[in-house]
Amino acid sequence: MSKIPAYKRSGVWITKHNSYFSFAHEERKRFFLSLEELKNLESGIRKKFSNDPEYLDVALHVESESVRGDAYRHATSMLLYLCMSVEGFINNYGAVRMSPKYYRDNIERQNLAKKVSLIMGICFQEIIDPNDNVLRNIKAMFEERNQLVHPKTRELDHDNLAQYENEHPADLEVDKYFNYVDDFVGWFSKYDDTLDKTFEFNPREKSV
Repeated sequence: MSKIPAYKRSGVWITKHNSYFSFAHEERKRFFLSLEELKNLESGIRKKFSNDPEYLDVALHVESESVRGDAYRHATSMLLYLCMSVEGFINNYGAVRMSPKYYRDNIERQNLAKKVSLIMGICFQEIIDPNDNVLRNIKAMFEERNQLVHPKTRELDHDNLAQYENEHPADLEVDKYFNYVDDFVGWFSKYDDTLDKTFEFNPREKSV
């Protein structure tokens, strides 16, 4: 039996969660660039069809399809990278504190909520509230991720048609996910004040 070592200690650990967080920021930038391009394009289409409103909706859909696709793709990539950064951080933290073998054999295959609960119990002797708002937001973010990476076939009919219509990219609340992650890191830091947030989740700003 051995004691659980501190997270901040001598040694070299290889992890990619901080890179994934940086990638998420880059995709966020690209999303807003695409969104600005889309707004300008739609403005021009509305002027072009101002005297022909019957075809405006069709024209907006057809002529802006490529740019809308770009915006959706960047928003999707952003969400995936954010989830990868959070899960990567949790896996890294658990492996460093408990040893890679112990973490891999006992915790790594659990879902994110279970991982966090086990880490808090083992490392800090804390039983966390599963209904904590911070954890609920992170869980909701991962549920959206799961819908993207585990797509399921659904029958489309008149009653559920509206459910599957894509939101306009301007209606996507992409920044809320960064707020979720920021709140989660702050929450986690209350248990381990040695965490360096600027290192663990550094956007490493780049021009796009």
